Amino acid sequence: MSWEKRTYRGVEYTFHHLSAFTMIVDGMRVRVAFGAHVFAMECKIGDPADLRFMDGKTPRTFCPIRYSHSQELPKSINDASGGDIYKKGVNLVLKLAEPNGPGVYHVAFIARKSNSPKYDVKLQVLSAHVRPSAVFMPKASFCDVIRCTAEGQVIDWKKK
Repeated sequence: MSWEKRTYRGVEYTFHHLSAFTMIVDGMRVRVAFGAHVFAMECKIGDPADLRFMDGKTPRTFCPIRYSHSQELPKSINDASGGDIYKKGVNLVLKLAEPNGPGVYHVAFIARKSNSPKYDVKLQVLSAHVRPSAVFMPKASFCDVIRCTAEGQVIDWKKK
């Protein structure tokens, strides 16, 4: 998915950095795509209509702070491929250092086996936002999660 540029308080924002991309994880081709939640937040009454984005069927409102944090998101995901993924409910989470801050940048996503011959796994980033601290979650290595997803195997989640 791609989004049109927007102007907010005289500043033009583009979204090229959130174009879908392919990365290789342990020999597997992983297609990474982003939802609007990484740069937008829940719509509230009074939010300007021109700052609204649709994330599927859900309206969101542009957030300059989330947008700023999203600038390094593709690189951060690629860099995190040698680390761990955490499980929270049905979502998977990367815990990254907050860009320019003391909190934890939680990147929530889903990973599914791809039906396309171009990719082994599709990773859809659902959300990315700062949390004040790390929350306990079971973990597994990024490589194991991708491999198990591609091969249809059960992931062995380790408790901390």
